Amino acid sequence: MAISRLSRRFGINERGAVDGFRDYFLSKSNQPPPSKLKPFCQAVDSLVVSTAECERSFSVMNDIASDVRSSLGIRRISALMFAKMLGPEHCGAFHAKWYVRKWLSSGRHSADDTDSRKREAIETNDYSHLHSIFE
Repeated sequence: MAISRLSRRFGINERGAVDGFRDYFLSKSNQPPPSKLKPFCQAVDSLVVSTAECERSFSVMNDIASDVRSSLGIRRISALMFAKMLGPEHCGAFHAKWYVRKWLSSGRHSADDTDSRKREAIETNDYSHLHSIFE
């Protein structure tokens, strides 16, 4: 029953998988499974046996999508997670110059631009007249 269900789920020849498993089981040998069972074994080997990778991914996502950077979209978070989880050796084909030039030419500020983060003084309103309500 389980072999049939998994065969359908992975798109593997169900009859071949069942026959291959039967042949292997009846042979009672320590030899590798017959070739009929090979696609099934490869599909089963792709199943996740632990939640560690998933938990690691959520941890990385929580680091990236913090309260400070809550407006990031799914595509951007996904790209940042990919870079963080695989490390710089897998991102070596990425050349940022084109993106930086496009960013700066669109009128945006560079990361080291000191004028981009100037904040105006926020007006503080005097609410002392409201304190008498709570006395």
